[in-house]
Amino acid sequence: MGRTRTKNDGRGLYIRSDKASTRKRSSIIGPGAMRKARRVHFYLGLPTRKIYDALKNKKLRPIYMDEYVCLTELAIRLYNIKEHTQFSQVKLLKIVAAQGGYWVNLITFEALSPLGDATVFKTTITQFFRQYQKIEIKPVELKCSQSGHNGENSKQDPPLDIAQQPVIKTFPANTLEDMAPFLSQYALVMYDMDESLARTGNIKREAFHSISSLKVVKVIKLDAEEGTLYQVTFTASLRDESKNVETFETHICVPTLFPTMILEVRDFKMIKRD
Repeated sequence: MGRTRTKNDGRGLYIRSDKASTRKRSSIIGPGAMRKARRVHFYLGLPTRKIYDALKNKKLRPIYMDEYVCLTELAIRLYNIKEHTQFSQVKLLKIVAAQGGYWVNLITFEALSPLGDATVFKTTITQFFRQYQKIEIKPVELKCSQSGHNGENSKQDPPLDIAQQPVIKTFPANTLEDMAPFLSQYALVMYDMDESLARTGNIKREAFHSISSLKVVKVIKLDAEEGTLYQVTFTASLRDESKNVETFETHICVPTLFPTMILEVRDFKMIKRD
């Protein structure tokens, strides 16, 4: 089947075109007739589209999956700090995206408790592509939970009414250092995307580097007026047959941590190739 596209023609009417149709031209219809076309959802005034759905076998390129997993890992660790939980091992379930000069990603994902119980969460992650890679992660919300064995609610799950939980304004001094591997993973994915565009003019399906091989070597906290700035040095190996290990350095600025997390990836460069 062809893909049906619906767009506003600027006059309050809608132009619907169906590639699978035998019509020779698009038809102009009023908003009242939109029920016959594909329903268009909006978020913040922007049309949305589902770009990933694990249940319906709607997939993304591996390099984009790496990107969303890194962002979601950061989101669940922010939730852990706030709610004093220990969720890990995220699994993406669904991603709905809206684009309008920036990307808004509505992500539904699953994470495991220390006892192995599966819990479903949702979060909103906005990506601003300007001078720096700027990311805003909104508070993670608990959607539903179930035991990994029989589907019953786990007694170890966090309280359902998280809206009444107090916002923690203080956090352990080493919190962001502990998040450095996940901050670095995202920075490395962005580096590989930029390299793909520079070398081939498009983004490869897979990243040049193995994200799972990343190891943080050093984290230095620097003074910065706009927030907490970290200089992170880490290594990662290539996916190709050589498996060569390369060393990278980047600056990651974290202006705010609560209630949302904002971060900027800056000055990313490779400093050594083994």
